[in-house]
Amino acid sequence: MPTTKKETTKIEEVKEAKSTNKKRDGIIGESSKLVNKVNKVNKVNREAKTKAYPKVKKVEPKPNTISRSELAQSVAKAVGQYMEITNRDAESIVSEIISTMVDSLKNSEEIEIRGFGSFRLRTRRARRGRNPKTGESVDVASKQIVYFKQGKDLKEFLKQK
Repeated sequence: MPTTKKETTKIEEVKEAKSTNKKRDGIIGESSKLVNKVNKVNKVNREAKTKAYPKVKKVEPKPNTISRSELAQSVAKAVGQYMEITNRDAESIVSEIISTMVDSLKNSEEIEIRGFGSFRLRTRRARRGRNPKTGESVDVASKQIVYFKQGKDLKEFLKQK
């Protein structure tokens, strides 16, 4: 923006000269630098007004996780209503269930738990990747991953929440 009254009047004269299609004479020639300066300032002000601020990511709280021992305690509590069971027995039951599931997946068998979901192996094909540090192309071998598909009851339960 013009800082002095003299600069303001020169700018007004230049604008008037441009609007009346006068030839570039002394008025336009001597004030063109000032007009360019004002145009730059106005451009910066427009950009500042329309500048989009980066979106702030919502920080969601970490979901609660349950450990193997906590799972064993809840099994002991649930089974304890019907029969006497210790935490050690419950831990061995949970451990046996998990090891059976892992063995089944190793043998390429599908695991289905009605109402909860099913686990199976999927094969990812070999592909060409990039080393993020160097940008160099790298061959990534094919691999098998565990795929979980939620069951109908679990899906409906999660929709209600």
